[in-house]
Amino acid sequence: MKNYLLLFLLMVGISLQAQDIELGKIFVHKDVIFVSYPNEGVMVVNNSDIRNPEVSGYMIIPGNLEVVAKEDVFYTNHYEDLVAIDYNRSARESRAIVLHRIPNVFPNRASRDEKIPIPEEPFSGEIDKSKGGSMACMTRHETNKNVMYAITDKQLKVLNISNAKQPRLVGNPININDQIETVYCEGNRLFVGAREGVHVYSLNNPERPQFVGRYRHQEMQDPVVVEGNRGYLTLRNLSGRSGNNQLQILDMSNPANPRRLNSINMTNPQGLGVDGSLLFVCDGRAGLKMYNVANASSPTLLQTQRLNGNTYDVIVLGEYNVVMCVSGNEVVQYRYRSRAPHLTELSRFGISF
Repeated sequence: MKNYLLLFLLMVGISLQAQDIELGKIFVHKDVIFVSYPNEGVMVVNNSDIRNPEVSGYMIIPGNLEVVAKEDVFYTNHYEDLVAIDYNRSARESRAIVLHRIPNVFPNRASRDEKIPIPEEPFSGEIDKSKGGSMACMTRHETNKNVMYAITDKQLKVLNISNAKQPRLVGNPININDQIETVYCEGNRLFVGAREGVHVYSLNNPERPQFVGRYRHQEMQDPVVVEGNRGYLTLRNLSGRSGNNQLQILDMSNPANPRRLNSINMTNPQGLGVDGSLLFVCDGRAGLKMYNVANASSPTLLQTQRLNGNTYDVIVLGEYNVVMCVSGNEVVQYRYRSRAPHLTELSRFGISF
């Protein structure tokens, strides 16, 4: 069992080229979906009935970017500070209370203007929807973690969250001489996806990650996921850079020297998720693609699900055989089967704040 929680707080929001909509993050915890709307707050969605998800309300958190959760506490940033917020949902009402704050965890998120405070009662059942829709990208992590990893520009920070309501920084920041994009845990290793490669760290002591090795690639945007000894990353062109848009499959059996097994040309690859031999890849406006990767040297494209907008990221909930995909200003939920792989739509809901 993994013993870690990951917090992705990047330097800036990401925009859809065609729609100029900033992207945040979605995090799934139990039957609740938290949708981060950058710099505004968090949309809370009740997903207990996966065929009929309902918006529960909104958290007003100025300056925020992403969100993760443990127990009934979720963590996000209020500008450069990390905040722990108690979210309690009952049959009658929902409430939220700011429990704890750690200053300056994310100095790159500091505001040049006067900071807008979090309201004393940040949860609201309604919000002004005249601002229109937003987009979100997704990640999946298990709950009940004791360690959280937070990333800024070129640093990895470790927090102990054994007491969920009182997170605390542990040790000194780990400097990574690369522009960090994502982090991902698998087994006792931490994989840091960055502009120029994938950095591998040992988590034999989860509070003190130790550098093990690195896989280098040309400077491109790079999310990475790992399952077992296989790594999967998507590379897409940065503005003004040369290089192919690709899905790459890596052999991670020797973490000190990861090596590429295969690569597949893509249109505009972005987020991805894996469940056993099934790999889900968001390929921009080319849609959500599902591959059989049982044979890493010869992956098979099983299905392409074309959607209305830019397909940006996914969360794979393997225990439920559910994959959530973001496209346009919607989150779409699909059921899939491992033995007879096919995507069947369950529901969709719009993102707004």
